[in-house]
Amino acid sequence: MRLLSPVLLRRLQQASKRITGSPDHLFNLIADLINDRYFSRMWTTQEVVLSNKCSVCYGEYTIPWSDFANAAMIITSKSSRSGLPEGFLTFWTLWRQKGGALDASAASNLVFLSLVLALDRVATDPRDKIFAFYGIFHNYNIDFPVPDYSKSAAEVFAEAAISVIKSAKSLLILSLVNNNDRLPRLPSWVPDWRDPGFAPPILPPQGFTHFKTREPQFSEGERLLHVFGRVFGRIASCSDSYREYPIFRDADLGTVAKRVASDGLQRIRVLQDWTRTALRLGSYPTREDLTTVYFATVTQGFSKLDDSSKGLAGASPDKTADKAFYAWSKLLLVNELMYQHYVDRPDLSVPGYPGADARDPAYWALSNLYASQKLGVADTWDMHNKVLKLAENKALFTTDNGYMGVAFHTVRQGDLVVLLSHAGVPMVIRPVDAVRYQLVAPAYMHPLSGLVAAAKAVGSLEEFVLV
Repeated sequence: MRLLSPVLLRRLQQASKRITGSPDHLFNLIADLINDRYFSRMWTTQEVVLSNKCSVCYGEYTIPWSDFANAAMIITSKSSRSGLPEGFLTFWTLWRQKGGALDASAASNLVFLSLVLALDRVATDPRDKIFAFYGIFHNYNIDFPVPDYSKSAAEVFAEAAISVIKSAKSLLILSLVNNNDRLPRLPSWVPDWRDPGFAPPILPPQGFTHFKTREPQFSEGERLLHVFGRVFGRIASCSDSYREYPIFRDADLGTVAKRVASDGLQRIRVLQDWTRTALRLGSYPTREDLTTVYFATVTQGFSKLDDSSKGLAGASPDKTADKAFYAWSKLLLVNELMYQHYVDRPDLSVPGYPGADARDPAYWALSNLYASQKLGVADTWDMHNKVLKLAENKALFTTDNGYMGVAFHTVRQGDLVVLLSHAGVPMVIRPVDAVRYQLVAPAYMHPLSGLVAAAKAVGSLEEFVLV
């Protein structure tokens, strides 16, 4: 699929241009369809995966699900600015593997990816975000808690997390924890699947191997989770953070344009604070260039994409993304009045970017800068928006030993950064008393492989009891 995508992509663009006059029109139509509310429903996953035959009907047209999903995946490889739901890849994975045999590792990965998918699904009853997978997992002979509507959402979420930790002997599920506005009595180490506005979780890069020295344990009726690792450092400073874009309902274009402009300016201010916080370090313990480290940290290790992608693709200085990022981070330090100028210009419009996005002051500032450096405005605008998406609900922090990282905005000065056995990424914890801790958030720190290697080399590990 990955090898065919560039060829099929060009053919689809050519066909779209012949039919509609625009190479991207068909992509946008498919993206609009996938962004329909039907695909955000939790139960849609089960309807698609467990059906004997699945087709997509649109007006008088009917196409097989596999063809529709293939087209959607090609759009994803194109890094379309219209964007597809991040869980669509899991949708496709579930469909391709249905009815097939899975080994223990594949089954574990499928369960984890499915629970990631559930984060941005919509369900009237939040318990259905877990229950909807029971039939799917049963179809693969994967053990999973039986649906029981007599249990509270907190109990259902905890059972799911415990089941995954025990069966996979992994703490990857901790990567989905968000302590934003949690259910009462929900342990801090259990994800809260209710929030459809959950920011992209912090996950280890594909193929990354975490150390597995000592397995986690449970106590007090499986309410306490005992994990093992070492303290890496203490958070010394945190940047500001911002939330996701507001949802505009029944608003005229003028109102939306003003809101987008003001929100765009607020995001610029936050990212300026990110940049200042990072560059305040002066140097980095690994002796790497500080801007290179900042790039790797902000993109959370996902900067190396295939060469057919643009935006965040590539990781060497001669790649478009690196040039764009260096210029972008430099631009963030420019006087804010430049951005305010574009906020005050509601008459501005951007060819090819109709609607509210055109009023974002960042677009104009970026377009002026990148035009002078002969970089494509569309590519750099995509890069800017991808960074914005990755940074949603997150703060950039530095540690007392000179490292930087990103984590959900709930982290604060004085929190501990720990490297845990069987966990894919560092975790931020906060003392509750002399022996117990609250899990605050997963984190990404650079260089992740180096940090884990250092933790693995330690002879004895500390025990942390998570409440």
